[in-house]
Amino acid sequence: MLYGYGYVEGYGDGLPMVRALFEEHLLRPPLPRFEEVPGSVIVTLYAADLSKLAGEELTAHWTEMGLNGRQIRALEYLTTAPSLSRQKYSELCQASVRTAARDLKGLLERGLVVQQGKGRGTRYVLVERRSDGT
Repeated sequence: MLYGYGYVEGYGDGLPMVRALFEEHLLRPPLPRFEEVPGSVIVTLYAADLSKLAGEELTAHWTEMGLNGRQIRALEYLTTAPSLSRQKYSELCQASVRTAARDLKGLLERGLVVQQGKGRGTRYVLVERRSDGT
């Protein structure tokens, strides 16, 4: 019927187009489920994970703040990890220890992370994840 009205270019073109659009979408929603029932088809669409969109907004915000790519990568890491050491920062961002120290100092000065501990035991935590509840 849709082909007859000119809504599709040919028989069978619609489902591959829908699949491609879902796979290319920024939020990567689960593919829809198609069930054939007598006389019709039931299509189940699943909601996308909107937390991924929040992550994109955070990254854009950090970029606008003037953070470099290494600092943004570290903050993205800290959104899922409890803390970050200077050594882990160096490994994660493939940066020298000096660069890691300078970048982490910049994050501290901007109030994005807090320092916990001293010396080799120093860890950096996102501000909203502080263990003392403040």
